[in-house]
Amino acid sequence: MGAESKNLVTISYVTDTDVSYYHIGEAEGSFQKEELKEYIKRFGHENLLTQLAFLQFQVWDVIRELNYEIDNDSAKCCDSVNKI
Repeated sequence: MGAESKNLVTISYVTDTDVSYYHIGEAEGSFQKEELKEYIKRFGHENLLTQLAFLQFQVWDVIRELNYEIDNDSAKCCDSVNKI
């Protein structure tokens, strides 16, 4: 049967814009405060904070991998490359 799920938050990023107040690559997302309150009342905060911590870990892990790739590429050529 599987599991039924519902989105609590969506994180998206800007891919194209014709206005100055958005920037390409800008990440955006937030909770709906009342929906978040209801979630925490019903299920508590522990699982939510654990998942948010995992998402943050994934970001840092990718940054580490990219910096490693940049270091390896820098060692192969003369050009200086900026770390992320």
